Amino acid sequence: MSLILPINVDDLLHCQGVESARIEFKASWDSKTTGYQVLKSICAFANDLQNLNGGYIIIGVEEGDGCAVLPPRGVPPHQIDEIQKWIRGNCNRLDPEYQPVMSPEFVSGKHLLVLWVPASDVRPHRAPDGEKGERKYFVRLGSESVDAERNGVLDQLMQLTAKVPF
Repeated sequence: MSLILPINVDDLLHCQGVESARIEFKASWDSKTTGYQVLKSICAFANDLQNLNGGYIIIGVEEGDGCAVLPPRGVPPHQIDEIQKWIRGNCNRLDPEYQPVMSPEFVSGKHLLVLWVPASDVRPHRAPDGEKGERKYFVRLGSESVDAERNGVLDQLMQLTAKVPF
């Protein structure tokens, strides 16, 4: 059981306790491709359009039919710190800034990095669409992180975030 995460990693890997739409699996890490996909997913989970309380991104696990392909691939242990630094630094590019909770985990003899992305109190967030791309509002629709404007839900996101709780 992780000391950082509110759910057991094995439950996440077996899609138990959390809907598969709230979990994103990344088989490997590459800052030029996977990195920007992860930023979009962080933005989408933080925006939490459907009020599902965010989601989880697991780096080092391949996805198949919406769930983890086990055993996990893992990421090289020396790369965990590099990935965390890249994510922390590039989350400063989100507008407004947002930092997920990062938890290095060891499962089935493999190193994984689990990002817990709770719904944000200061949404809506925008993330860069690629290394030099413009910032866009990303949301989760099913199991995908998509551009809210292109998918006709930007107004819904703005209305959701304009509500003031009493």
